[in-house]
Amino acid sequence: MAAPFQDNPIDGAKVLIVSSDYETLDGTCDYLKRVGAAPRIATNLSDAIGEASGVQAVIFFADGYAKESALETLGAFCKGRGATVIVVVSEQVELFSMSGASALDARVTVLRRPTWGWMLLDALRTRLETARP
Repeated sequence: MAAPFQDNPIDGAKVLIVSSDYETLDGTCDYLKRVGAAPRIATNLSDAIGEASGVQAVIFFADGYAKESALETLGAFCKGRGATVIVVVSEQVELFSMSGASALDARVTVLRRPTWGWMLLDALRTRLETARP
């Protein structure tokens, strides 16, 4: 018999936070730790693509990067086999929700800036719950 799932899908979840802003990284990381997640951080997009294979979720603050680079990185996250949840935070919601791979990938949620911690947490919880086998 399989072990029952935890009530909180965030508890122990490995979450990669990608941002070029250290204040955003620190605040998001602290918030996720307080709710039981195991956050990791990346500022370099190449590093983030590699790190994404070992996590359940990615939170990508895309506006801190050149548009083309951010779109390529999102495409790489979508092609990857790691994260079951990809949350993109951007002022350009339409751009990221309609871009090639993300438009066809149910793992992707795009949130408009400003996005508060509870909004990220809600997106993660909902997507991690639905990703359970």
